[in-house]
Amino acid sequence: MSENKQYSILNHPKLKLKAFVPGENKATASFSYAMYQNNPRINIYISKEKGYINAPMDPMTFQVYLDYITKAASGANDDKFCIENKKYSKETSKLEVESRTIIGKDAEGVVYVCVVSSNNDTPKIKFVFNATDTLYHSLKHKDGQALSKGEVSQMYALAHARLLSSIIPQLLVSNYEHVEYQPNNNNKGNYNKGNNNYNKGNYKNNNYSNKGNDSYSNSSNDANDSIDDSDIPF
Repeated sequence: MSENKQYSILNHPKLKLKAFVPGENKATASFSYAMYQNNPRINIYISKEKGYINAPMDPMTFQVYLDYITKAASGANDDKFCIENKKYSKETSKLEVESRTIIGKDAEGVVYVCVVSSNNDTPKIKFVFNATDTLYHSLKHKDGQALSKGEVSQMYALAHARLLSSIIPQLLVSNYEHVEYQPNNNNKGNYNKGNNNYNKGNYKNNNYSNKGNDSYSNSSNDANDSIDDSDIPF
């Protein structure tokens, strides 16, 4: 008998983002959240061939990520913020950047998030915050004029950050599992394990995965130490 899959509010489709994959003919990638051993993470599913990109974080860093969304939505156009996500490499015995979570606002005022893999062959996908339902809801000014594309994005980005700022603490409390974390000299056993062992299977002991087949890809290429616009092409 197959193991029953557990779901949480993070599986709500309105909390997920979709975007076209650059260079692919109408292929879409999905952006979702999950919990693993008391730590939130971003999961981006690209395709069966290209696999996943992950951005695992501890609870406090995830809150910083949400605060960056708020800061981007409330700030100037063309602003960007970055969180580096590292893992322990058995090959080099060092911590290396596995991915970068980029939060920004483009020239039109649209707020977006992108997780850039250290593997240069992995697509850089821009996920924008937008209206979750344009059929039943529309946003307008008091004079009846519709909000601009950027204004709508900013409102939904702020709502996204506020909602998750409430959801994640509740999940941390209600689904807490005791984990013996190892010292930080090698990070083994932590949420950023070497060889990405947290990405295998169906999240043993925690089934908040958003796909039945969680064959997450490993990113082994070295990452650049600096961040410039070539890393964030929008």
